[in-house]
Amino acid sequence: WRGAVTHKLTCDSDFGNWARFCVVAQSSKRSDLLDAKAVAKLRPRDPYLNPNDPACRALPYDQEMYQLFSLVANTTSTQGKVTAKYFAKYLPFANFTQYRLLPSLPGVMGGSYSRHLNKLWNMGGVLALWNSPHVEWYYPALRHGHTHIGVDCHTIVGHFHSYSSK
Repeated sequence: WRGAVTHKLTCDSDFGNWARFCVVAQSSKRSDLLDAKAVAKLRPRDPYLNPNDPACRALPYDQEMYQLFSLVANTTSTQGKVTAKYFAKYLPFANFTQYRLLPSLPGVMGGSYSRHLNKLWNMGGVLALWNSPHVEWYYPALRHGHTHIGVDCHTIVGHFHSYSSK
């Protein structure tokens, strides 16, 4: 996965950024299983602002996320040597065929979210669709384990580990 994590002012509008930041942090922990990097922008929400807001509590940071936030927040240049392992250039779509699992994370996509998913389903890997409260019109036709696997911040590494050993 390649994309941006941009700061949102409130937690109720931060779900997609939180998910993408989580995956970048998990990837730094298990780069042997997961290849997720930011492209240019890696500006996560400050976890210390509004910690009692229910929307913020619903998007908790784990240890890796806190460590990465601290690293990024204390680095003046996000392109510096310290954070280079968290950044990469976009991958051409043709390169996606090299991966067994293809994560589809919430956020802005070129074209539309469903158009992006249609491309991923044709890449030959297993689609790892982020568990989200958002519902698209075609979701009733999806079947977990058949059209995709559902992942979230707590399960993505485990799913990628089980599929990488097959």
